[in-house]
Amino acid sequence: MDFVKNCCKIFLDKDASASKFFTYKFMGPWHILLIAILIIGGFFLIRTYVKSTTERRNKIRRNISIILITCEFIAYGLWCVEKLIKGQKIGAWDCPCSLCFYTTVFCIIDGLKPIYILRSYMLHLGMWGALAAYLFCDSSATPMFNIFLLEFFFYHFIIIIYPLMLFFSKEFRPDYGDLPNMFLFLFNMAWPLYIFDRITMTNHMVLRIPINGFPLNHFHRWCGNPGYLLCIAACLLLIWLVMYTPKMIFYLYRKRKRG
Repeated sequence: MDFVKNCCKIFLDKDASASKFFTYKFMGPWHILLIAILIIGGFFLIRTYVKSTTERRNKIRRNISIILITCEFIAYGLWCVEKLIKGQKIGAWDCPCSLCFYTTVFCIIDGLKPIYILRSYMLHLGMWGALAAYLFCDSSATPMFNIFLLEFFFYHFIIIIYPLMLFFSKEFRPDYGDLPNMFLFLFNMAWPLYIFDRITMTNHMVLRIPINGFPLNHFHRWCGNPGYLLCIAACLLLIWLVMYTPKMIFYLYRKRKRG
């Protein structure tokens, strides 16, 4: 009976203690396994989508939307139960203000009704934020088989792979003309949240202080606070540069060849 209780506690309580083998650790064996699942599972999911008919692709996107909605409702329901059991109140820390949350919502909407601007957001912003969270998540001492940790990695897996499915199937091609709008969207979302974090002493989108386990610690050591935020912006600009450099090289090559 005690064994069953301990298993239930590990599954539902992210603060529960588990044996060292079953505890998630940054870049530990479980984290490496999850990264391998992202690469291998993502490859097969993208491959399946690319080879599917238009009708089947629509069905895959709808199913992804339904799965995400279901998982989010279950996770938030259990999270509310955990709060009630522990006697904790829902506060400013619990507001769903993150790139990954918006990407999840946009992914659900796009799965039901494709919208160009949402796809552009997912490929230019959301996917990269989700990838950073997936690779550098710091949830040390959390039981590996805790439902909240598993849900975290599952929905991040989806919102990383979803825009890649659209890209490799050629259903959506990024356009550098969207970059100013993407930057303005991020800026207009970040500055009110930065003020909110300062007032409420929260840390949504890691805008107030860097999180352990992230490269942000190095940025903070080099540039201080809020200087590390400029490093994040520089990383995003570098990602966009890498995204569009091959396209620009190919364009210049063709132009020179014709001329």
